[in-house]
Amino acid sequence: MDISKLLYEIAQSEHEQYKMFKQKLTEYCTNRKNSVIGLFRYLKTVEIELNEYLSGRIRLVVDIDRAIIVKVLKTIRIELDIIRYRMKHPELSMQELTKSLEHVGKLKWRGSVVEWVELIYALHAIGYVNDGKISLKEMFYEMGEVFDIEVKDFSRTFMDIKIRSDRTLFLDELKRVLIERIEKADEKPARK
Repeated sequence: MDISKLLYEIAQSEHEQYKMFKQKLTEYCTNRKNSVIGLFRYLKTVEIELNEYLSGRIRLVVDIDRAIIVKVLKTIRIELDIIRYRMKHPELSMQELTKSLEHVGKLKWRGSVVEWVELIYALHAIGYVNDGKISLKEMFYEMGEVFDIEVKDFSRTFMDIKIRSDRTLFLDELKRVLIERIEKADEKPARK
């Protein structure tokens, strides 16, 4: 499996090629002839290289949209999770394994786009993600992949937030519900 060739194909027709890449990767990883340890090493190496590309430490021969690289990384991470699970549970059949892994890659954002933008801007502003060495655009792509949400014009939404009379509605709500949860936990009697 030549990752450079596959990434070149992805660059040609992003979404269709990405779907083909995902299908090929899944088939490759589920092929029983491939050693689980070998698959893990290969995918881990590709993951590291793609992360280095995103951080600007290395350059690829072909210029590829960063959003597609993030999608490829998400797919690789899911396959790595599956491989880790296969290594821990070698006795499971593929059917049992599939059923056990139904939760992988299934975090979904259920709030509004405005709440999402408020949260990501706050996380970016505090600088804890990647030691603050991540662009806002990258952060939206990365976090969007994790929570299955895509916001194309986040800066426009941020401008709308700036003109609100109460600029941090969602963050205030987060603080309120966390305090409420802490207080409820304090009310529970201690176990003897």
